[in-house]
Amino acid sequence: KVLDQARELLETNNDYKGLLDNIGEGIGNLNHENKFVYINQTGANIFEYSKDELLLLGLKDIMSEDMVKTVMEKTAKASPGKPVKFHINIKTKSGIKKTLLITAMPDFTDDGRYNGSSGVFRDITKSLKDEKLLKMQFELAKISSATNDLRVIVNSFLDFVLQSDELDCGGVYMVSPKKGTLELISSRGLSKDFINFNKSFNLKSPQAKLVLQGKTIYTEFSELIKQTEISKVEKLKAVGIIPIVHKNEVLAVLNIASHIYDSISSETKLTIDYLITQLKSAIGRISAEKENNQNIARYKSLVEGTKDAILIIEKGLITDCNKALVEMLKYNSKEDIINRSPLDFSPNRIIGNINPTKEGLEAIKTTVKNGFNEFDWILQKADGSVFWVEARLSLVTTGEKRMISVILHDLTKQRQRDEEIRKFKTITDSASYGCIMIDLDGKIIYCNKAFAKMHEYEIHELLEKDLSLVHNKSHMKRVVELIDQIQNSGFYSAEEVWHKTKSGREFPTLMNGILMKDENDNPQYISATASDITN
Repeated sequence: KVLDQARELLETNNDYKGLLDNIGEGIGNLNHENKFVYINQTGANIFEYSKDELLLLGLKDIMSEDMVKTVMEKTAKASPGKPVKFHINIKTKSGIKKTLLITAMPDFTDDGRYNGSSGVFRDITKSLKDEKLLKMQFELAKISSATNDLRVIVNSFLDFVLQSDELDCGGVYMVSPKKGTLELISSRGLSKDFINFNKSFNLKSPQAKLVLQGKTIYTEFSELIKQTEISKVEKLKAVGIIPIVHKNEVLAVLNIASHIYDSISSETKLTIDYLITQLKSAIGRISAEKENNQNIARYKSLVEGTKDAILIIEKGLITDCNKALVEMLKYNSKEDIINRSPLDFSPNRIIGNINPTKEGLEAIKTTVKNGFNEFDWILQKADGSVFWVEARLSLVTTGEKRMISVILHDLTKQRQRDEEIRKFKTITDSASYGCIMIDLDGKIIYCNKAFAKMHEYEIHELLEKDLSLVHNKSHMKRVVELIDQIQNSGFYSAEEVWHKTKSGREFPTLMNGILMKDENDNPQYISATASDITN
């Protein structure tokens, strides 16, 4: 009977060990010298050792001295009978870096001496990388929506790309068809000699021909220099050349490289692809705006203090958003928005021959299919009022998750300003005297042909330029005084103001100005007329 009980106990113990070996988390037990007395198979796999190897080792054999110290400090904070959770960074037997989430239960003798520890640990490296990638995409989307300065966007993009341990340098080239060149606009980690030698490529050069095919290339640097005229100054190893294509046209090229690693992993390539989606969107948007310079609204600055709204859609529901969306929709907090469908915030009725809810649904379907979509949309605030936004949607994939990032830009003030400009333009287009419209910072947002001709410019040369372009420095003091005067009194009349032409000739004008306000009586723009009184 005793032998039967022993056999049953042994079989139960073996079943228990088999269960622990196949559980999804690592389980281990350390003695008072921090040597392993037990480790399950999952735990051994995480460290890339065999179970037998680990049972001959201690923490100091598989971790750095600083990390062992960290483990002991964290473990010491545990209360009797209560586990403690913390993160540690390790290197596996083959040198792979991993982040582990540890749940440790230390054991102490009656007199308070450390007697070992039991713990459960899980490899959270991938989930942390996915979380980091999503955060990078979210931040890059915010930066891209806040500025039209491509250099600022590209600098941020490179900073995010080079957060990979495998990469330590890179640059972005823009295609310049007029110059017939590829021009380096931003770089990180490259030597000055390398940058100076490779800052520009003729579009007919081997380097340019290689990327203008639109194909992504990952190779060894030694192989690349056999095909191109790229400089050998820098001792690079692995390199990647990634064309950034918009509407089947190569607009820019991302070059990334490593001085240490011989190859670039598929995981890093995937990260680059995710981030390029955001950069493509920004470059495509900015390029389209430059091409369509007749649409004044595309060239207007946002009113100071406003920010674009950003949200994340996952499985048809909003899973995250920024404060700007809450303020845009006039809700009290994010909790009023998260876990609801984005279509809940669009009126489900016909407005101007369209149904905004159906438009939003079609936009989401198009984004899932094509990876990106941009359209004008109507949203409804908490108080029931409706307004127009420009919506830019991008499909984001992290691991098995698919989500859509959305950037919403409120078009209300932009449409109001467009209407004001349209009215002013209708009245002044054929006038024989100069007519101009400026914002409160002195930037020209509209002028008629007479004003441009008076100053020897074409209209497009003056739009978005500062008033200082048509005034000498000595006369700008008077101009600033008049802007202050009009903001205080609402107008000025019959003021003599000296101007200058493109060639530098100075001439006197007689000017009248009026302050334009919105429906809340807030100052918006200044419209003015100018007559040449030289004669």
